[in-house]
Amino acid sequence: MFLKPAMPQDVLRAVGAAKDKILQRRREEDAKRQMEMELQNLSKVASATQKPTDEPGIPTEEDITQVVGYIRKHYQEPLNLAALAEEFHFNPVYLSRLIKKKSGHTFTELLTSVRMYHAARLLRDTVLKNGEICTQIGMGDERYFSQVFLRTYGVSPQQYRKQHRQENPLPELNGEDDFEN
Repeated sequence: MFLKPAMPQDVLRAVGAAKDKILQRRREEDAKRQMEMELQNLSKVASATQKPTDEPGIPTEEDITQVVGYIRKHYQEPLNLAALAEEFHFNPVYLSRLIKKKSGHTFTELLTSVRMYHAARLLRDTVLKNGEICTQIGMGDERYFSQVFLRTYGVSPQQYRKQHRQENPLPELNGEDDFEN
């Protein structure tokens, strides 16, 4: 096997492109790890148990667990803090502070992290268009979705799908035999 001669600028360009790709992959992996850690933190908050108090109006860990579980279960719906507070019979400002205190994140950050986690999964595992994914995760504005996804993962939804499709391509259908059991 022989290497063909290359111009120094070609070598530098190839090395630069490889470096950029490595850095991009690291940013994606860091963002994914951060999202997974946030979801684990949410799970810890949701699974934390404490003996309920007998004082009316004072939320227990169980109440917070239910609130976080509700967010994780209903992320596809148009959730807002006021509706969530009404659902659980809390003052919205108080609930907001409570969520921040218990989880370390605001209501909006929690909801967005859950939505972006599911968006990444849908981009990776389906052929749905961005608009369909946007609707499925409870975000109405596709442009805003793309901006948030880019801010979260460091790449656009299209780039994320392209990179992850190359790593885990969907199986191709060969014909009608693929539909038989």
